[in-house]
Amino acid sequence: MSELRDFVAELLERRGAVVDRDASGLLQVMAPDALRTAWNWPELAQLGFDGAAPPDAIAIGLEDDWIERLGALLGEDGRLAARLLPAPEGRIPAVEELLGRALDLGNAVWRPAGGDPGWTWILLLAFRIAAMSDERRESLVWLAINCGTGAVLDAQSVAALRGALAQQQAWQAPTPDQAAAAGPIWNGDAIAARLRRPLARRVDEDLAPFVAAMRRRLARDAARIHAYHDDLLRTSRSRLDALRRAGGARASDARSTAAIAREERRAEAIQRDYVAKLADLRNNYALAVDVSWVQGVAIATPVHRLRATIRRRKGERTLAIDWFTALRRVEPPVDDWQDSPDSDGFARLACDERLHLVAPAGLAACASCGRPVCRACHPAGCPRCAGGGATIP
Repeated sequence: MSELRDFVAELLERRGAVVDRDASGLLQVMAPDALRTAWNWPELAQLGFDGAAPPDAIAIGLEDDWIERLGALLGEDGRLAARLLPAPEGRIPAVEELLGRALDLGNAVWRPAGGDPGWTWILLLAFRIAAMSDERRESLVWLAINCGTGAVLDAQSVAALRGALAQQQAWQAPTPDQAAAAGPIWNGDAIAARLRRPLARRVDEDLAPFVAAMRRRLARDAARIHAYHDDLLRTSRSRLDALRRAGGARASDARSTAAIAREERRAEAIQRDYVAKLADLRNNYALAVDVSWVQGVAIATPVHRLRATIRRRKGERTLAIDWFTALRRVEPPVDDWQDSPDSDGFARLACDERLHLVAPAGLAACASCGRPVCRACHPAGCPRCAGGGATIP
């Protein structure tokens, strides 16, 4: 519990409390009036963090509502911080070699246009996923975006980035000169626009096993309910057929007519109950997903910025791609549609209209007319089929 104790002590000190750490592991705290009132603490409070704390100490742990209390006290502090990821000395591969690793263009050609050392900001962002159905599941997904080129890093690069940060001995902030060399950090609106599709895809991938298991349970319960009501209904209909055959021989028998009507109502009640049970099942298995940004790190790191000239028919554009010196990895080329799954690797196609680079799915054929449509140029739908209402998924 030493990490929790140190965290609570630092947090309380930042909120104006006087904190003394004694040899037994307790915290002696004189908190501000507002905090003492909100948490019903005495003027001098003792905080304990393990089972050996004295009875008169306030026990703080990772249970009850302490996480929520501490989170509320923390507020927005610690949501975003700047960190330096230095690069060791090493040989930088040739520009042509690095671009060859990064560019996999299926319908365009490229040629190298040079490269220069520099700095960039990488935003490493953690998003919390809370999925609630008949069961609850929470998880974190990590995304990273290069503010210098606009590229969204693939999962392997994100894992390498997190590993490099974990291996650092101490937190080190960039100097003012390093921060200035890295350029501006994107604002929230620009980040949200760039990460909307990649985040949605990562959330779908993360929840796929949970959703598959939920659907299996739903199918099992639906089959059980169907079997139960089907058995009741078949029994009721058998009785009804028997009553009708017997009633045909005694058409004037009032008791036979009443029995038939009663059995018909029973069959109708079974069918209504079946429909109601299915509705309850749908409500029970309805999936609600909440995705929220939890924390982020703005990482200043040296890069070798590569430039390539992309040519498609008569069009031409210059593309910037970064080689992360600290990771010894090249980033994927920018995806102007921002819906490239990691399974597609670095594959890109260039559109004819504005020479957008998109994942293969971003230049797929329209479902109505069969012609390729650039989703970056026409996010709302195929321009040729607009009159017919054709849309792009």
